Amino acid sequence: MEFRVLGPLEVRSGGRLIDVGGARQRRILAALLLHANRAVSLSRLVEVAWDHDPPATARRQVQNRVAALRRVLTPAGGFIDAHDAGYVLRVDPPALDAVAFDRLVERGRATADPRLLREALLLWRGPALSGLGGTLLEREAIGLEESRLAAQEDCLELELAEAAHARIVAELGTLVAEHPLRERLVGLLMVALYRCGRQADALLAYAGLAGRLAEELGIDPSPDLRRLHEAVLREDSSLALPTPPVKAASGAVPPSQLPADVYGFTGRTGELARLDRLLCDGQTERAVVVSVVSGTAGVGKTALAVHWAHQVRDTYSDGQLYVNLRGHAPDTPLRPIDAVTSLLRGLGVAAERIPPELDDAAALYRSLLADRRVVVLLDDAANAEQVRPLLPGGADNLVLITSRDTLAGLVARDGARRITLATLNPQEAYALLARTVGAERVAAHPAATAELARLCAYLPLALRIAAATIADGASMADHAARLADGNRLAVLSVEGDDQTAVRAVFALSYRTLSEPARRMFRLLGLVPGPEVTVDAAASLTARDPAEARQLLGQLVAGHLIEPLSQGRYTYHDLLRLYAIERAHGDETQAQRRAARGRLLDHYLHTAAAGALLLFPQRDALTLRPPGRGTVLTDLADRREALDWFSANRPALIAAVSVAADAGMDEHAWQLPWNLADFLYRQGHWHDLVTTQQTAVAAAQRLDDPAGLARALRGLANGYVRLGRFADGERHLTRALELFAEAADQTSQARGHLDYVALLDRLGLHERAIGQAKRALELSRASGYRTGQARALSSTGWSSGRLGDYRTAIAFCEQALELQRELGDRYGEAETSGALAFAHHQLGELRRAAEYYRRAAALYRESGSRGGEAVSYAGLGDIHHAAGRFESARDTWILALPVLDQLGHPLAAEVRQKLDLLRPAAVG
Repeated sequence: MEFRVLGPLEVRSGGRLIDVGGARQRRILAALLLHANRAVSLSRLVEVAWDHDPPATARRQVQNRVAALRRVLTPAGGFIDAHDAGYVLRVDPPALDAVAFDRLVERGRATADPRLLREALLLWRGPALSGLGGTLLEREAIGLEESRLAAQEDCLELELAEAAHARIVAELGTLVAEHPLRERLVGLLMVALYRCGRQADALLAYAGLAGRLAEELGIDPSPDLRRLHEAVLREDSSLALPTPPVKAASGAVPPSQLPADVYGFTGRTGELARLDRLLCDGQTERAVVVSVVSGTAGVGKTALAVHWAHQVRDTYSDGQLYVNLRGHAPDTPLRPIDAVTSLLRGLGVAAERIPPELDDAAALYRSLLADRRVVVLLDDAANAEQVRPLLPGGADNLVLITSRDTLAGLVARDGARRITLATLNPQEAYALLARTVGAERVAAHPAATAELARLCAYLPLALRIAAATIADGASMADHAARLADGNRLAVLSVEGDDQTAVRAVFALSYRTLSEPARRMFRLLGLVPGPEVTVDAAASLTARDPAEARQLLGQLVAGHLIEPLSQGRYTYHDLLRLYAIERAHGDETQAQRRAARGRLLDHYLHTAAAGALLLFPQRDALTLRPPGRGTVLTDLADRREALDWFSANRPALIAAVSVAADAGMDEHAWQLPWNLADFLYRQGHWHDLVTTQQTAVAAAQRLDDPAGLARALRGLANGYVRLGRFADGERHLTRALELFAEAADQTSQARGHLDYVALLDRLGLHERAIGQAKRALELSRASGYRTGQARALSSTGWSSGRLGDYRTAIAFCEQALELQRELGDRYGEAETSGALAFAHHQLGELRRAAEYYRRAAALYRESGSRGGEAVSYAGLGDIHHAAGRFESARDTWILALPVLDQLGHPLAAEVRQKLDLLRPAAVG
């Protein structure tokens, strides 16, 4: 999640703009952001929201608006905590543009690097907090604007010292027009004009300021500015262009081999700060500093290393050495002896004096660097063995190494510190495009820019290639459309430079892998989702999990995939596209189909086992045995099962479509059936409908009436939860007909119980009792005891909705006894909720509260977020009826975010209750 206050207030999640509410709610959020991770008092937030004369309900309204902000921010990763002194908005500092700005400015000033200051200024999108209004916020905005202007002045002064006067003179003129009394700006403009040969204009700039100061304030310019004016009049030599540094007195020219700094370098604030800290640590410990910058192809390792090496070059007075080790080049990596030879020649050693043996040459190299202060940049290392002879022994040297490999041996044995680069975040990608394409152009097309960055997977190389195309005249939106519609890897290339193409740099990394690791990588392209587990990867390649883990480790070391949590891996979209290309190029159709079949078997059989752990009373299927080479995940209990379903949900949903597209129709209806209860009870109702629609079509192609009936029933339940009652009833009626034709009384009972839920949503409780009684008859006839308990519970619930509370309690108590005997925890949760409702209506509040708490705990255990939230909503009603208004408010606030997220009809009712709960009522 990203928060932006340097311009109009914005909150973004995954590049998408989040609606954070109306004007007062936005003001409250702005105040929390300006004091992020610190407490802001309730009275302060009232003053921010209303300025003067707040209403009597202002404190309560602020509490409600903070609760609303919680609902908006929590799903995307933002957290607002209550605090004794008020509220605290928890923000990861780099996610707030004001913090990122301050850090860049601080580093730019500390290192006298105007490029960092320019990068900081690019974070501004207009006047701070524009459009919010409010006296307090306007004061805060003035402070931010002053920081911006001071950074702009520092940047221009540093650029002036680098002889950039011709480039910045127009910018200075504009700033002076906007801030006509700011003496420092006028002074910088005078120097820039003078160095451009415009002495008269420099004097006019001074005269203009002097006139304005005299007329508006009755004062003269400062002594410093008067002295500058005299220097311009005299054409003083102090105003001349800065001269390059003088060579050492010895006459020796220190090596200066660093490549040119990268134009438009942006972002990487955290990584640069870590490098700064490593340098400080090395100087404190009097040890050679060895830093490894690792990451996937095209992520910007060399750019970061070169950029930082330029920043610290003045600290190393004896020069900078550079060698490209070509570890992932199309030809053979550079031999260590050749690398040492190159470094020695950079130090001025004649060719005839360089020993031919590696050990001797490395010893000479270490001797020459023993008493020097040198930066050594070793670019694109293949492995630790290639690098180790190139490490100097002198404590005053700095070694920077870039590699697509993690160089774990160098870290373990030689004390190297590793910094791993991920792809850019959306804000950094935006800034990179602004630096390379032009800030004005990017600002004019924010949506197209965001989409372009997403399609480039936030990979710096891809972004720069896209920027090069756009700079040649292509429209931002048109190029984004080309990337979306075509072969992205083909589009992301530079004409006439094949080695710059994204595909080419990926190929170099792929080439260095062992053949088993290459096969693992390309088959991962068949995974239908953003993540993969060890067991899924093992199934793809028909290997045991230990072997699969070892191969995945090779891919991690080469930065072709990234570890997420224990046993889970991912990679960005462009690498995924490359893996798919390799799978189609290097695997036969039969091999791909076999691998996909094993993967689908892994998902299907693991899901079937997990579904029974979560819902032991469910309608289980008899499955074909998994294919040879399939690895199943061993789920020990319902918690592991719930975690597995939750973590793998995107892949499981995508696998249903993959099965259908591949003509594997058995998987295409059986997998949705084993997902159905999880999706239903976790509130993923759109996913439930989508997967069951696929299941219906697959079962029809197979001419499988039993499978079709189950799929229709699952689809009906999804439609009912989404409020599409007519569609739900139509599909449920057809499912019941198929179950009747098959004389499947147990499934008929389940269908009639689903009908009860449909009729309950429609408020047709008398009809619902009729369906429940029919379900009870069928359950008794077939010996389906779980169905008997559910039918009794449903009869009790519907009776309670009709006002017959004692009858409701009688039926539900019968159900509860049977459910406890059967161990039906989910059914017990439903019945406890029905009992709580009935006792509440009878005024038996203590019993009602006990049942609601029991229901909430059982729903939580069963993985039903919606059931738990509904239970808390009911418990809030009990607190309110008992006069415990503060407890009622807290309990409703606990329920509301989940109800909102699920689109539950109860959400509006709970929100209305919160709005009506006056501050006076809660004390």
